[in-house]
Amino acid sequence: ERVYGVAARLRTACTGDNRQLRTIYASDLAAHLALPTNGTHSLDALRGLLSCLDFEDRRLPRIRLHQFIRNQEGLWAAPCTPDEQARGFGALRNEADRIHEPDTGRRLLELLYCEACGTSMFAGRRVHRVDRFENPFGEPTKQLCGFELAPLEPNLEQSPFGVSAELTEFCSMSELVVFWSGDDPQGNAIEWDAAPREVQAATRRGAYRDVRREDMVKVAWVQAQLDPHSGMVRLDTARPRDHEIGGYLYTVRSGNGPELDPVKFDTSARDLAGLPAVCPCCGTDRSYRQRSTPIRNFRPGIEQSVQVVARSLAGALAPVSDGRCQLVLFSDSRDHAAGLAAKVERHQYDDSYRRVIAEFARIHVAREDERCALVARVTTANATSLKIDFPHHSSAIDEAAKLCVLLERCATQDERGRYERQQEQLRTHQALRLASLWGDSSPKELPHFVRECLRRQLCPFGVETMASTIPEYWTNLFEMDNAGQDWRWAESTLDPGPEQNRRHTLVGALPPIICKLLFSRSYFGLEQMGLAVISLPRRCNPTIAKAAQRIGCSPDEMRSACEEMLAFLCENFRINYRNTALDQWDAATAMRRGGRPGQGLLQWRNVGAGLGASWRCDVASAMEAVGGVLAEEQHTDFIANPEQIYLTPLSDSARPSRCARCTRLTFVHPPVVCKGCGHDAFLDACGGEDAKRLRETHYYAPDPSRPFQRLNCAELTGQTDDP
Repeated sequence: ERVYGVAARLRTACTGDNRQLRTIYASDLAAHLALPTNGTHSLDALRGLLSCLDFEDRRLPRIRLHQFIRNQEGLWAAPCTPDEQARGFGALRNEADRIHEPDTGRRLLELLYCEACGTSMFAGRRVHRVDRFENPFGEPTKQLCGFELAPLEPNLEQSPFGVSAELTEFCSMSELVVFWSGDDPQGNAIEWDAAPREVQAATRRGAYRDVRREDMVKVAWVQAQLDPHSGMVRLDTARPRDHEIGGYLYTVRSGNGPELDPVKFDTSARDLAGLPAVCPCCGTDRSYRQRSTPIRNFRPGIEQSVQVVARSLAGALAPVSDGRCQLVLFSDSRDHAAGLAAKVERHQYDDSYRRVIAEFARIHVAREDERCALVARVTTANATSLKIDFPHHSSAIDEAAKLCVLLERCATQDERGRYERQQEQLRTHQALRLASLWGDSSPKELPHFVRECLRRQLCPFGVETMASTIPEYWTNLFEMDNAGQDWRWAESTLDPGPEQNRRHTLVGALPPIICKLLFSRSYFGLEQMGLAVISLPRRCNPTIAKAAQRIGCSPDEMRSACEEMLAFLCENFRINYRNTALDQWDAATAMRRGGRPGQGLLQWRNVGAGLGASWRCDVASAMEAVGGVLAEEQHTDFIANPEQIYLTPLSDSARPSRCARCTRLTFVHPPVVCKGCGHDAFLDACGGEDAKRLRETHYYAPDPSRPFQRLNCAELTGQTDDP
């Protein structure tokens, strides 16, 4: 009777005036069921009621829930002085539903950030402000005095045809104003030649085009003052007034200053991109990349939004549905739906690969903790028994026992000190060699990365490699061993020679896959997640000491500089393995780019200049010393060798330092130079900021407590009769 009563109420709530079932809001359903009507409490009560019902009971109606999640279109905030807010802006808003902030009356502007250094900027739709000067001997002249920044399109009265509906990243300079409230821009950001928007659009499509010198337009960051209340940017090099914020404006350059002729400005700005190609804070130049600017707004793309929603929903539904949950993504076009399905599954593969690598580092830390504890317990009397109990640490136990014997027999204090230092080194954590993930060059056994991927039912070699190399399904390449405990290569019908070549090809594809996962984006990096840092092995300590003595710095500073330089090379894909697109730093490439070197070389020079400033020596000597140390570890000509890259996992209490200019964090101590902008001054981490907190708050950091999941996505047909 109770079941029939609930069923009747559910049907009555969902029935319209014409006695037809209809869709209703969850709050209306809660009101029809006489549940609490106080906002969130009504939804909680409805959720509790539905969770108590057994919908396998055919007497209850089937209910389908639709939840709409709106994509984030950006972030808006009111600018303020550093004295009021250290970050330079006030409270964040997720939409520009008004022009001014209610509390302070300041103009709301869209927030931008540099993906290389993280510095924030302001953007707004452009409204010209023109001064008219009377000329007694001829026609009056007009001159730009500044621009007004509006959070909304200023020409709404011309809608729908006269309004630009383009997103911020596609606006032209005539439509968008970008203002940076910083001190002094980098040298290469003072002035540069910008290509027209049509050339940049062709570059994004992969159709690279040479640009004639006469087609380039000079642009620059010029000094300006921003009124936070009116949104007015004044083109003036004088000191800001009491209520103004000093900074720099991205605009067209003419002679030694900004272009002040309104007609000439409109003609040039109409063909230029609204977002600058060079960051004023760190000097990152993306003029010749597919995405021709390092500046972004806080708007996730539709693909990333779908990825976040799909992964979160699948993880939440998996425990309550026994893994049988299914997600359906609707799109306006079938082509878009097919693309979303493929990209969601592909991005989930990348997340899963990163989790495998992170767990590998975590297991290494646990083993090192166990090894260090064993080495501290070793004596000449218990070494044999410890080797029996812990056979996987037998080599470390033998070395510790040997040192114990040498310490007992040493005759001089110098010998004893040398053996004690060796013993102390044995009791410290060893770095993790990155190449141990993909094994050696003779793949008789499966590499660790392949085994861990197979245990999670993942293809370990990536989509591109399998599509171009193996004509069969990838699961046919492997089989379980007789005990059913581990994976191995499957018996092949091919001859031993071709089979070994095929395995070499597959295992040879692992270094590019793993390096791309770790170094393709700075916010995916292990250091940014608080997991590990790139380091050099202890065997290069004598080389580091000699280089430090030549420069006149401490060995710790030289080691830090070498590790930061190696991390910089990895992040800029100066990695020596086949089929890898390296940044070309040669003179021929610079000539093809109009005499300008590539971004990699520019940033490398900034890092070198930072080392010279930190050590008070010339740049050539500093880079020669660092390059010599790296060459000893087979990182020759400032090209990283993935076989000789080591990772040092970070402890929970490890605290980073932040660059005083671009705020990028580093766990290398002592910090010497920022690998992002080349600055040599650092600040201590804020209170509570450590490696554990970074792992907990970073979205891409793998969470070991979350169950491992795989998203298998497919495109559905346009129409179906299957309920």
